[in-house]
Amino acid sequence: MAYKALYRAYRPTCFDEVVGQEITVRTLRAQVQSGHIAHAYLFTGPRGTGKTSIAKIFARAINCPSPVNGDACGSCGVCGQLSQGSMDIIEMDAASNNGVDEVRSIRDNIVFPPQSGRYKVYIIDEVHMLSGGAFNALLKTLEEPPEHAVFILATTEVHKLPATILSRCQRFNFKNISAQDIMRHLTHVLADQGINAEPEAVELLARSAEGGMRDALSLADMCISYCGSDIKYQDVVEILGTADRQFIFRVADMLIARDRAQLMEAVNSLISDGRDPGVFLKDLIGHFSDLMAMSAAPESVRFESMTPQTRGELARQAERAGDEMLLRAVEILSAAEGPMRVGTRPRVTLETAFMRICSPCLETDMTALTDRINLLERRLEEAAAAGFGAGIRQGESEQGEQSGEAAGKKPSQQAKRTAAKAEGPETGRTDMRGGETASKTAQISAPRDGELWQALLGRIRKSSPLLFSAIKEASGGVLSGDSYTVIFPEGNDAKMSFAQKKQELIAQELSALTGSKPAVLFETGSGKKQQDDTEAFRQKAIDLFGEDNIKFT
Repeated sequence: MAYKALYRAYRPTCFDEVVGQEITVRTLRAQVQSGHIAHAYLFTGPRGTGKTSIAKIFARAINCPSPVNGDACGSCGVCGQLSQGSMDIIEMDAASNNGVDEVRSIRDNIVFPPQSGRYKVYIIDEVHMLSGGAFNALLKTLEEPPEHAVFILATTEVHKLPATILSRCQRFNFKNISAQDIMRHLTHVLADQGINAEPEAVELLARSAEGGMRDALSLADMCISYCGSDIKYQDVVEILGTADRQFIFRVADMLIARDRAQLMEAVNSLISDGRDPGVFLKDLIGHFSDLMAMSAAPESVRFESMTPQTRGELARQAERAGDEMLLRAVEILSAAEGPMRVGTRPRVTLETAFMRICSPCLETDMTALTDRINLLERRLEEAAAAGFGAGIRQGESEQGEQSGEAAGKKPSQQAKRTAAKAEGPETGRTDMRGGETASKTAQISAPRDGELWQALLGRIRKSSPLLFSAIKEASGGVLSGDSYTVIFPEGNDAKMSFAQKKQELIAQELSALTGSKPAVLFETGSGKKQQDDTEAFRQKAIDLFGEDNIKFT
């Protein structure tokens, strides 16, 4: 007996066997049970998601005189005739029968009643391939069909259908089947075939199918031919020409660390092992897409099929990368897909994409700028954790200033601020809260509303991206007593209104920065109030201590 491919052997024959199209199945079942059968249906969606299979199941069900739970009973005489190829169900492939003559033959024969069932069902697959003249010939038949005629049109490219056809059909949108559903069905099929497969191998097959059950079963067929009755994860990697997950994790780590030398070595390894750069690029895009999803919704059902160890690695990697870097990586890698597909030098395309991700300083868009800032912040945090700049004593600060001046270099403003924080009242500096008088020149820091504002924006960007997109349009904020005023330029009323609804969140972030929880106010202006408040503070300090005794930093 000739071998039958898995996708044919396990094609669903009733609604109970359909995987991943619950809404469509429930609706069609209800129509069969109620007898409310439309004259034209349109099934649209990606390939391999069950459009033609469900069309055949539905055609048998509406012809069965005694359906059971919306399915054909399979035991009556009508079901027996339909299973043997009755002329009451006519299938036509529009890809190879797309002319006017083929559609006219349908129109001429549709007047004849069905042989055994109640309906004559026409299933037209890939209907978008019909010519303009064929659509026009079909239109009249769809508009006024005989009572015994039912049309089921199936397509993967619904946008190519004329609006006049769409308006005459009940439309059902088929979705990509989730990786979890594909894994469950693949596990059942392989077990039924007596095949032992590692869970990681089944997961890789399910994810590689990209939502199509037919593709998943076809890939499983290839693996059975190659591996026999024992399918290993590494065998699937070899067959698909992809890279294993750990290699993808390592490359993603290199991109996050901007390690260009290691990335070039990784590309060398990929090419020398005979891997397809195009397949690897697609896998890498999927990985960074998973990282973005993990950052936004770590509890998503998207990750149910992954092991706890893999989910943990994704979460840690997503946290190290940051949203801006992930977004840039996906955009750059996705833009490289087209040149990779049509170009003659895929290695160069892949290396160029890696270099762009590693060099945000070469780009001027806002995402690249934010990515550069986040990278700088991470490096400063790493330096602080390593013990650099963790508290400068007064003697060291003064010695550094003197040596810097001797070398003809001025100390940085950051070094001055760090030294000022390290100095206490015992050094003779004026403590504004205690009201002590200084014997030396007082060194007073005016309210740094600009620094507080930037720190606030940084926290809001991480905690609430929607609020950040609104509040970043403000010109700044002013801390005055127990209130903090956010100033929006003229013409930003909508964004200010949205920010006002998030006052509590802004107050919480301010509390984390200042130790107090000021009332958050909003006003419209040019930012002059911020300058006036700072100048008023400076003048008050001068009046209190004298201009010669104060040094502002």
